[in-house]
Amino acid sequence: HHHITTSPYHNITISQHHHITTSPHHNITTSPYHHIMTHEVLEERILQFILRVIRLGRHLPHAAEAYTIKKQLLRSSTSIGANHRAMRRSRSHNEFFAKLCIVVEEADETLYWLELLVKAEIISSEKLTLLIKEANELVAIFVSMRKKAKLKKDE
Repeated sequence: HHHITTSPYHNITISQHHHITTSPHHNITTSPYHHIMTHEVLEERILQFILRVIRLGRHLPHAAEAYTIKKQLLRSSTSIGANHRAMRRSRSHNEFFAKLCIVVEEADETLYWLELLVKAEIISSEKLTLLIKEANELVAIFVSMRKKAKLKKDE
């Protein structure tokens, strides 16, 4: 059970529907369907997601509506990373929970803008399938973390 924490407030387990193998002989799982994901692993995953959104932004058309959505998408996606970092450095559980709530909101907003790009026919759904899937997974992870953090907050 490897669990890396940065302060007493950051020991919330992050789980999702994939297995993670840390070495050929060691598979960290809590059940056949969940694994432990450290905040470092999640931070890297968030960074890769943001970089994919930035690359997408570079390829969007120059029409006014695409530009408006691109600005909102870049703002909300980069805010996920900045607030996740602030959350990890929080000094109290209340501060941690407040930042986590912002992360949930920004991730959900990012998902909204990605879906809008498809619905407005600015970009094909095929081109955004994987990015939207990752956005959905990140939202699910953050919502799960928020539920666990709320239980701890209410203790």
